[in-house]
Amino acid sequence: MEIQGATIFDTLGNPIAGRSLIQTITPANASSVDFTNLTDPASPGALYTRYIIEIDKLTPTSDSDNFHVLFSIGGVFKSGTSDYSWTAASHTTSTGVFSSEDDTADFINTTRTNAGWKFGTDSKEDWDFTFTLSNFGDLASLPKISWEGWGNNDDDLGSRVSGMGQYRGLGSSGVPPIDGIRFIFEAGLISSGTFRLYGQG
Repeated sequence: MEIQGATIFDTLGNPIAGRSLIQTITPANASSVDFTNLTDPASPGALYTRYIIEIDKLTPTSDSDNFHVLFSIGGVFKSGTSDYSWTAASHTTSTGVFSSEDDTADFINTTRTNAGWKFGTDSKEDWDFTFTLSNFGDLASLPKISWEGWGNNDDDLGSRVSGMGQYRGLGSSGVPPIDGIRFIFEAGLISSGTFRLYGQG
């Protein structure tokens, strides 16, 4: 076995199940962060069967904000009623466990588990996330994304959130698979953070 950069190869030089760093984005007061280079796992020469997105020190420009995910199909980011469903749960250091869900959403909300629990702009209120995108090449199987995040909320309470969402806006056979993913705050901009896209075989 040999390691070259972020990719692991077997003795024949073939990449094996591991992660390959594809792209890094460091936004500054950006309206969104978009990864638009996802490849259909069924296409010839495709290297990856899932994608992993890691986010470090994410902060918004607006206080009391929520963090959303959208999928792109055929180069168009989808945002329509009933396109998505999601469920999430959070736990803070003093206010217990909260959960929420939406089966007819126009986005995937990764953090709205409690009306009073949101992102903040204080220097101690940055967040880290890990997202995993699977089934993205098969609309019939409902492309899915799962996540886990941790940081301090807008009340400066240590918090953790986890959840899953899926794309439900099914089309006819032959509709292109998921080819992009967008991260966006509900009200404000993405003030700062580091977004890394990995492919996994």
